[in-house]
Amino acid sequence: MVHSAGVGTSLHDAKDLNGIERPLDTTTNQLVIQVKIAGVLTSISVPYDAVQQRFMRFRHEARTISLPFGAKSDLS
Repeated sequence: MVHSAGVGTSLHDAKDLNGIERPLDTTTNQLVIQVKIAGVLTSISVPYDAVQQRFMRFRHEARTISLPFGAKSDLS
């Protein structure tokens, strides 16, 4: 989900790219990725740029049991 700067939210904490849980930065737009594993919800946030992250790509890696993703400004 995208959290817009200055807008209230019920989400208070999210992990940063280093895996450290911190209060959600509400001064800048944030892309919040959430996953629920065994009933435990984890939120990770990164700064969001609507132009640079216009297109999102997700792929399932069965061998490593992972779901890597990337963001691009175009479809190339």
